[in-house]
Amino acid sequence: MPFNKLKLFFSFILFKLIRKFLSYSLIRLIIIKKIFAKSKVKINENLLLELLSYKLFNSNHPRRLEMYVPRIKSKKFWFKNNYHWQSKNKDKNQNFTFLDNSSKKKLNDKKIIFIGDSHGEFLSRGLMSDKSLVPENLKNIWVGSKTIIGLISKDSREEVKYKINKLLQLDQNNKKYLIFSFGSIDVRSSFYELLLRKIVNNENDLFKLFENSLDILFREIISKYKNKKNNIGIGFIELWNALPVKKFNTIPEPKSIKLLMSIKNRIWLNTFGYEFRRKKWTVKANELIKKYSKKYNIDFIETDSILNTKNHKKIFLDGVHLYSGEILSKIIINILTKKK
Repeated sequence: MPFNKLKLFFSFILFKLIRKFLSYSLIRLIIIKKIFAKSKVKINENLLLELLSYKLFNSNHPRRLEMYVPRIKSKKFWFKNNYHWQSKNKDKNQNFTFLDNSSKKKLNDKKIIFIGDSHGEFLSRGLMSDKSLVPENLKNIWVGSKTIIGLISKDSREEVKYKINKLLQLDQNNKKYLIFSFGSIDVRSSFYELLLRKIVNNENDLFKLFENSLDILFREIISKYKNKKNNIGIGFIELWNALPVKKFNTIPEPKSIKLLMSIKNRIWLNTFGYEFRRKKWTVKANELIKKYSKKYNIDFIETDSILNTKNHKKIFLDGVHLYSGEILSKIIINILTKKK
């Protein structure tokens, strides 16, 4: 039995035991008070577990731990390498991708840390070999289901900054490239809802609001990580459009708030707006992201026209999140080519 599988097993058990330990309210309160005594941000005890998950598995997203549950329980996993085990696994949500030789050579001793929405979890799943179990050079800091427009809220920004800072402390001695990923939920869900609720009068007003929010994101969060020790670069990855809405719900543009909320409550990856409309929004949003990346001297990371792809099933895991080792390898090369 390879050592890395033993390490995975004990890491998994350790995480489960600590989660159980923290389920006792008195102990949890004592620990939180001790560790976060000076914080002005209201602390969710789950942050303790996120720190542990990031330390052990290189991602604080809850779906990272879920990937290891079927592996730990599978007898076949203990006698096969990870690549062969997951090639027979039908649930792609539990699978990693594998990087090509060019991207592995580029990565070498450097780390890429994706920061932001759930895309980072999937972009950071690239493994260096068929025996690897935890991504060695790719990491993910998930800040929650945050929208760019939602970051107008100061409280939301402070929460995001605090979480990023806490997790980055675990990587302060590593050479790293920080890649921010925000805006997907705005295009996929929020834009249509803002228009339907008449919070904005039209698409021109919508993109004025988005642009103001984007400026705040770059000015008050992203640019703060420039020139930090061991940061070899900072980038923002461009957006790509979601699959046709019928994959998620049969009513792409509900005409009432009640119906829209009903869909949101039932469907996790709720998507509103016909595909052509969301594609137009995505192009406009990317133009603005590119504009503010240039303004704040942040690298704009292109994704080789994922937006225009026709073979959705091959590269998308669930219609939203990327699942292609080939494209991920190209993105990594694009990122590291930007390195100054």
